[in-house]
Amino acid sequence: MQNCISKRKFLKLSALSAGMLGAGTFLFRDEIHQVLKNSLKNNIDFLTLENNLKANDNFYPLKVSEQNTIHPGDLPIYQGSVSDGLPLTKYFPELDYSSKNKAKVQIINIYHKDFQKITNQINNKALIYDSLFSMKTNPQRFFIPWIPLFKKTTPVYKLKGKFTDHAYPFPIYIKDEGSSEIALFGNKARKYEFAFPFCLQTRAKKIITFGSLASNHCIYTALTSSCSDIGKCFNGENPEILVNLYPQKFHPLIEKKLKYLLALGARIRFLDNDLEIGTGILTNRAREYFSPDDDLAYYEPGGSNPLTTLAHINAAFELNDQIRQGNCPLNKPPDYIFTALGSGGTCMGLVLGCFLLGWKTKIVGTTSQDKSMWKRALVFGNPSKPFLVQNAEQLLKKTIELVKFFDLPGTIWNKLNAEHILKKNFLYDNLAWEPAYGIPSGKTQAIIKRVKKTTGLILDHTFTGKSFTTLIDYANKGILNKKSVLFWNTHHRYNFMANKKVKNININLLPQNLMEYLSSYINKK
Repeated sequence: MQNCISKRKFLKLSALSAGMLGAGTFLFRDEIHQVLKNSLKNNIDFLTLENNLKANDNFYPLKVSEQNTIHPGDLPIYQGSVSDGLPLTKYFPELDYSSKNKAKVQIINIYHKDFQKITNQINNKALIYDSLFSMKTNPQRFFIPWIPLFKKTTPVYKLKGKFTDHAYPFPIYIKDEGSSEIALFGNKARKYEFAFPFCLQTRAKKIITFGSLASNHCIYTALTSSCSDIGKCFNGENPEILVNLYPQKFHPLIEKKLKYLLALGARIRFLDNDLEIGTGILTNRAREYFSPDDDLAYYEPGGSNPLTTLAHINAAFELNDQIRQGNCPLNKPPDYIFTALGSGGTCMGLVLGCFLLGWKTKIVGTTSQDKSMWKRALVFGNPSKPFLVQNAEQLLKKTIELVKFFDLPGTIWNKLNAEHILKKNFLYDNLAWEPAYGIPSGKTQAIIKRVKKTTGLILDHTFTGKSFTTLIDYANKGILNKKSVLFWNTHHRYNFMANKKVKNININLLPQNLMEYLSSYINKK
């Protein structure tokens, strides 16, 4: 049961908080003013500042030398082609591009022979939740460029082995969204199949995004740019990636992931306080709105938005194809799908996809972190509901508005109501993420080790290990008895450290303020 406070108590606490904030602002107004001034100047005047950068600047330092940077061909990736398609367009052929198709919204594979013509015929500024590009000559027709970044479909298999002291009376199936052989694959790549063509259609030459020190989103954004050939389809270069990292509780994998970022050519900036982080995000949003035609594109932390959520609506239809065609051990839709809940794209895409398919499947999202009541109230106006859950619900509402705009045939589109869909197809766990983002509890650590030993399933400490903990908790309560259960395994297993450029990268190339922050942790090893 969620902890709630009365409205009266909340207002009293808010008044007290506002008073303390006002006093703090008065006492430290010079420091706050300087932080805001620097953040605004750095974000808005970036293009001017870049010409004057020095090697030791903390503001997006110069990137690693070319000989130490990963380039196309250095890591194994999938080469897509025009033959790759989306299951979503099989169910809704109006969405599938063809020269004869006059539908309102069409998705076009950027390897298609007509793409060069289409990319010149559509505008560079997107409309409708910043997702659709209208034709210059016909503003009532829209296009979504898409690129296949990895081979689909990802496999489903039945988990074998006894991972607890007793066997549970239900089967567990795994949807494997990871690979040990292909560098660019799975859960994150699904998002970037929509996000990268979007950014290049806006003619962006640089992508700015935010994430924690061990952010998978930042890593795979940089990986997509360094290893794909997406820029060629737009007759240009791949965009440069500028990442803003912020603190998280330290764990050993952080140093490795920072090496990945450096070797992938990302330019890294470190923000060590909430004010600078918040200001940076807000100013980038404002710049996107007021200056959509400059050389910069902005990704939200985690990379989820209504457009990229289409990727996991499509993933649900992919799973449906596997079941219907007998290409997986499931012979009907699962009763439960367990997955991680971070920025919300995976979870809400599956929720909406299952609803569109008419499934009764419950998507159980395990949050990866939470925020204080004050941040919940400040951002969403509700201090009692988990931060990531509210963020995901907002994402679902915006995605519903987007797909309704497609004007596809069928009565299902008139039934798209976020509250109804969430009630029917969504559950969440906001306990298993503790004690901190990226840090598993002793219970979760034991589950990760036991599952790997007995079944061979590899889970990570930030997302999948905690999501599997939720699955075990449900099982121990008897909720899953005689149910079919699918675990959506988003953990990507490729070993980047096997690459010499990554292995030999000098971590001292990180910004000076980040090295100072890390020094006390790294020196303890």
